[in-house]
Amino acid sequence: MKKNNSGIGFGLFIIFIGVMVILVQFGMLNPDIILDYVFNHIPMIISLLLIVAGINLIFERHYLIRIFTWTAFFAVLLISGCFYSGTMRNASERNTEKNYSRTFAEEKMPKTEEGQLKMNLSGLNLKIGSTDSNLIEGIITGTDVKYEVDYKKNNKVAAIKFDLESGVSFDDIKNLFSTKDFTTRSFSKDKPMEILLNSDVVWDIDLNVGGIDGELDLSSLKIEEFELDGGAGNIKLVLGERHPNTKVDIDAGAAKFKIFVPKNSGIKIDVDGLMSSIDFNGLTLERKNDSYISPGYEKAENKIEIDIDIGAGDLEINAI
Repeated sequence: MKKNNSGIGFGLFIIFIGVMVILVQFGMLNPDIILDYVFNHIPMIISLLLIVAGINLIFERHYLIRIFTWTAFFAVLLISGCFYSGTMRNASERNTEKNYSRTFAEEKMPKTEEGQLKMNLSGLNLKIGSTDSNLIEGIITGTDVKYEVDYKKNNKVAAIKFDLESGVSFDDIKNLFSTKDFTTRSFSKDKPMEILLNSDVVWDIDLNVGGIDGELDLSSLKIEEFELDGGAGNIKLVLGERHPNTKVDIDAGAAKFKIFVPKNSGIKIDVDGLMSSIDFNGLTLERKNDSYISPGYEKAENKIEIDIDIGAGDLEINAI
């Protein structure tokens, strides 16, 4: 006698819905996350349905195979949905942590004359300024950011490093293939990280950052070297004339830079990349080979050398 198995798929579907309702009632699943999961996985769900329908057509007379394929289909949806829900919950917790901020300060040693600031971070909204009291102070945004200070040469040199607590994670690798904000390990754009550096110390600054939005006011600082290696972003960089020789090296992706330099300084600029526009405002520069040089550069008491390579974007250099 042939068994009537036409309702196997529908029966398992009813059981699946019942299990989902129970999980929602116990707080194990969020209805909004379920809808988000469905809309973001429609191609996968359709593919699974086609596979199950094809197998059932081939093995139409095999009752147990029909039960197994439909059971496997709903089991995959249930397990992947629960995993997706857990991932979103953890991402929400990480976003909450990113909004966390704390103040910090490191006292300047009497012998400290030079400072080395190195930052290895990403997705950063950064502000840099000056202070007359401590070696460094400011506000750190994000619970997974750590910093350390190491004194060298009998406390004459202070090396400061900012980094992520746990280094590269699985989420960081996944971010390379994802554009969703809730999966990125970055900092809150609403709460900038603020770094104030001592104005009496001669600084070497090395910023190794991914995407960055920044207001970097170095006009009151003694900057010997400034290096930025980053991705996309919007940067405002203000340079001063408190050090006789300042070297700036910028290597960025699709970025927009506004750089401000003292009009009485000797300026030398080397530009490379695929920038859509370069504007010099208030500056008289002469083109020599691949460089733009201000008149009287060699005799200037304060010299600023800028080497900038932007993959794509805009560059604006203004005199102040």
